[in-house]
Parts: sequence; structure tokens; C-alpha cells
Amino acid sequence: MKSPASRASLSVLLNATALRLAERVQQANALHKAGALSEAEEAYLGVLAVDPVNADALHFLGVLRARQERFEEAIALVRRALEQAPAYVDAWNSLGNLHKIRDELPEARRCYEQVLARAPRHAEAWHNMALVLQSMGELDKAAQCFRALLMVDPSSHGTRRNLGALFYMQNRRDDAAVVYREWLEMEPKSAIARHLLAACGGEAMPLRASDEYVRETFDRFAASFDTVLVDRLDYVAPQRLVDALLPHLGPPARSLEILDAGCGTGLCGPLLREHARELVGVDLSNSMIKRASDRGYNRLEVAELSGFLAGHRNTWDLVVSADTLVYFGDLRAVLVCAAQSLRPGGLVGFTLEAMPEDENLVRLTPSGRYQHSRRHIEHALAIAGLVAISWRQEALRKEMEAFVMGWVVVARRRDAAIA
Repeated sequence: MKSPASRASLSVLLNATALRLAERVQQANALHKAGALSEAEEAYLGVLAVDPVNADALHFLGVLRARQERFEEAIALVRRALEQAPAYVDAWNSLGNLHKIRDELPEARRCYEQVLARAPRHAEAWHNMALVLQSMGELDKAAQCFRALLMVDPSSHGTRRNLGALFYMQNRRDDAAVVYREWLEMEPKSAIARHLLAACGGEAMPLRASDEYVRETFDRFAASFDTVLVDRLDYVAPQRLVDALLPHLGPPARSLEILDAGCGTGLCGPLLREHARELVGVDLSNSMIKRASDRGYNRLEVAELSGFLAGHRNTWDLVVSADTLVYFGDLRAVLVCAAQSLRPGGLVGFTLEAMPEDENLVRLTPSGRYQHSRRHIEHALAIAGLVAISWRQEALRKEMEAFVMGWVVVARRRDAAIA
């Protein structure tokens, strides 16, 4: 039988070991967050070799496995963490996220319920629950979750944006307008709130999205842009646009002066590189431009599109614009600038969100993007001195689990110079 002194010494040793392991988990998690996944993985496994039931190491290794797209292992690890610590709310939230990624929505919902039962002010869980309920079609309950999140974090402008869009989906435009007006009261200079208020009919529709709205939206979105659009929303506008252009470009010969107008993170760049003597990208968002820097461009510039085009008359053989003109309402002015920037006979290719109406119409949608009727586009092309040579209607992305239909247009500048 151990003496009291021996038991005390053992307790001190165990406590010291637990403290060292906790510090090691924190160090591993810092590596994990910094993107050093191999080093973090080695550290987590080292902790688990000493303490196989360490809940933090199990949880964080599960999150790392998810980043490696090893989802079955990820779920198993997080469940093991919860077996050791059933009240571990962040692990429940992570498990919900894993089920959400796998489109296992009822399971995700149950996980977030576990979080909120234990931590009613867990902002991330309220957000995740709202998204799951929205995907399940329970829009009223989703709206209640967004409202609950605003009680926890009244300054969350992203939540107001989501809630306003949700009300708009339910044809509750007045409720959406109230949300955006609340946002403007808290942040009177918010270009996003003002633009979205106009999108739900709370103010007159602007001729185009303001520079501030576009810049702020995409600066915030830059880090996750490719993952969200390409991996989750089946975004294919750049590929569809280049597919439409290729029959008119001839064999790749690196012979063309090409402008990617609204290049974003540069998804069009690799698709056009072999056709370009010089490939230039321009975008309002400096954060997006930084993401495009390794995608084959000769030059990247941060600038407003119409002004940039106006400063480069008779310069380009090809101007491409994938999902950038959706932030312009009336297309006449920007297409005139695009036409003037082309050499005679040059091409412009662009995508837009499609309206089915026959009239000359433009609509600002709750997404903050404009939709255009075919007649409006034809009218703007004619004024600009451009002749459509290819016109397709394609699904360009998903939004709210539905495909967004768009126009994919290729037009040629008339050989005569434009005054």
C-alpha cells in the first residue's frame, strides 16, 4: 500500500505530465492553424501515444483529418473525443460541421442542438444551425436562429446579410428591409447594407454596384473564394466562358493581348495563358488580386473596371469578364468602354445572370448581383458597336441548392474604329 507521500508524488507527476501534454496540444493547434499540417499531425499523434484518450488531441486531429478529406477517420476521432468529454461543445460543433460537409443534415442538426443545449451563447453553432435548417427548407426556424445569433453578437453584419437574404427568399421584402435598415443604423457608411437594402426594394436600384460594395464584399471573400465557389457551389463560369471563346481564338500561339476584366483570384488565367502574349488582370479587390498572383498573369492591377478600360483604348485582342458584369445594372456604358479598349475586330466574352423576360430589363437580386434580359444585352451591344457571334444559356453556379442560369456571350468589335 502506497504511503500518503508516494500518492502525493504520483499526483504531482501526473499533473505535470497533463500540463505538458496540454501545452503540446496548444502548440500543435497553433501549427495546425498556420497550415503546417504535417507538423501538427505529428504533434497530435505524439500526444496520443502518451495519452490515447486526450480529448483535445482527438478532436483537433479529427479536424485535421477533415482538411485532408479523410472524413470517416475525422468523424471517428471526434466521436472518441466526445466519449471522453461528453460536454465538449466545440467537439460537438466540429462533428456537426463534418456531417454538414457530407450533407448529413439531420445528424448535423442534432450535433448543433447538443452545443446549444450546453452553451446557448455559442455564436458559431447558432450560425451553423441556421444554415442547416435553411438547407432543410425550415426557413422560419433558420430565421429564428439568425435572430438568436444577433442577440449573442449584435454587431454581426454577416448575420444580417444572411437573415435579409432568407427573408427575401420567403418573399418577406419588408422584413428584409428592416434588417438592412438596422444594419445601416449601426453602420451608416456601410456600402453593403445600402446596396442590399436597394436589392430588396428599400431604396432605388442603383445603375451599378458601388466600388465600395464590390471592394468590401470581395476583400472579405478572398480567402475562401475558390473553396466556396468551385468546391461547394459548382462554379463553372470561367470554363464555360473559355469554352465559348475557343472556336474563335484559333490554335494556342501566345499571340494575343488579353485582359481578364474582374479577374478575381485568377480562375480564368490558366485557361487563357497559352493564347496570350500578354495576360493582364484587373480587379477592384486587392485581396483577390493577391490570390491571382501565381496564375500566369504578366501584370495585375487594382482598379475600377470602366476607368481602366477607358484608359486603354485600342489595346486588347480579347477582353474576358467572368461574373463581373453582374455588378453592373445598365450595361451600355461598360460595354462601350470595353469595345473602345479592343483593337478593331477584337473579341469580348462575358457571363451574366439570365432573366427569362423578353423586355429590355435589369433586376437587382437579393444576392447583390444584377440579372439581365437578353434584349437589354443586345441593346447594349449594339450601342457599343459589338456584334454577338456566340450566345449560350448555361448553368454557371449553385445558390441555395439551385442552379443559377446565365448568359455566356462572345461578341466582336466591328472593324471600324469606334469614336
